[in-house]
Amino acid sequence: MYTLERPWLNNESNKSCIPEGTYTCTYLERSASGKYKKTYHVQNVPNRLGILVHKGNLVSHTLGCILVGTSLGYLSKREAVLGSAVGMRRLRECLGREDFTLVVQ
Repeated sequence: MYTLERPWLNNESNKSCIPEGTYTCTYLERSASGKYKKTYHVQNVPNRLGILVHKGNLVSHTLGCILVGTSLGYLSKREAVLGSAVGMRRLRECLGREDFTLVVQ
């Protein structure tokens, strides 16, 4: 499993990856906006709200959330996480609706 996030920009909302730390992630049937279904919510991120683990391929597909996939590569000459739908499905198959601990280093 691979992930892709935005670069570190001082934890600026909608522009930065999240700070290093240990987080509890909880299952959500659907996000508050309804855009993402069967996803995971990263809890208690300092000074941030609504951080999810969801599918997507490019940094432009996230506003600070974590994208998952099965491999790394390029799309339109930009770094990407590939196989994102499969990656999310595998994550759900492994974790189900259980909480898990995420360590960001």
